[in-house]
Amino acid sequence: MSAARWLLLLCVSRMGFALINVCYSALIPRLRSDWHMSASEAGLVQSAWHAGYIVSLVAASMASGRYGARRTFIAMAYAACASAFVFAFFATGFRSAFLLYGFAGVCAGGSYVPGLTLIAERFAPASRGRAMGYYIAAASLGYALSLAGTSVLAALGGPAAGFMLAACGALLGLLLAAYTLRATPNIVPAAV
Repeated sequence: MSAARWLLLLCVSRMGFALINVCYSALIPRLRSDWHMSASEAGLVQSAWHAGYIVSLVAASMASGRYGARRTFIAMAYAACASAFVFAFFATGFRSAFLLYGFAGVCAGGSYVPGLTLIAERFAPASRGRAMGYYIAAASLGYALSLAGTSVLAALGGPAAGFMLAACGALLGLLLAAYTLRATPNIVPAAV
């Protein structure tokens, strides 16, 4: 597979994973009413996501160094996909959303650090920065799509329908990552 096609598919995969990052915040006004949450409770759910995501970034970085970026990316892609579906199906109020969105955050960072590592392994220094820029921009596109799409779907079928967009994005990300990385070597850095 050409480097350009590999990067495009990895970027679309990252975009899919990024849909979950803001799907909850897009629906806070509606969820506060539907789930009878105070502003503090609504903010705590979003904070649980961010706390989990920070843990995920550290864990993904450590796992990439120990087991290789490809293996870490794929393993965490499965976790991100599963946690997004669990959130979409089972978040029904403050407590469940706090726990499940926090858990989704813990699973979501595996496409960021390992993805950048995979790009660094594949691209020469002269084109590496541009490739990483495309990858980071793909996540921003995912955030924008999530904000718009989650709101539209929630208006048609309720919050769970909006959250399903994020879950389906994670599934798309997983499938594309598995396809794209199937021939990519898993490089485990030598111990220092």
